[in-house]
Amino acid sequence: MKKYRVIVTPNAEECLLEIAEFIALDNPVKAFSFIKELTNSLKKTLSIFPFSGRVYEEIAGEEIRRFSYQNYTSYYRVNTVKNTVEILFIFNGKRQVNEFLESIKHT
Repeated sequence: MKKYRVIVTPNAEECLLEIAEFIALDNPVKAFSFIKELTNSLKKTLSIFPFSGRVYEEIAGEEIRRFSYQNYTSYYRVNTVKNTVEILFIFNGKRQVNEFLESIKHT
C-alpha cells in the first residue's frame, strides 16, 4: 500500500495556532493535547487514505477535499505525482471558508 506524505502548510499551521489559542482561553493543557490529536488524526488517516475526504470544490483542475475531526474541518489537496497531501486550512466547522479557498486559486 502506497503511503502519502502529509504536509501541513504555513496557512494550516497558522490555523492550528489560532485553534490552540482559542482552546487555551478555557484550558491551556487541553489546547496542546487537542492540537496533537488533530494533527495525528490527519496524518494517520490521510497518509493511508488520501481520498477519504469528500470533494469540497474543484479549483483550477484540482480537487480540494475536506476531512473532519470533532468540530474541525481540514481542507486539503492530493498530489498523486509527488505522493503528498497538502493540508491547506483547518477551521472550526462553523466558520466560513470561501474567502480562504479563494486565496489558493492563485497558488
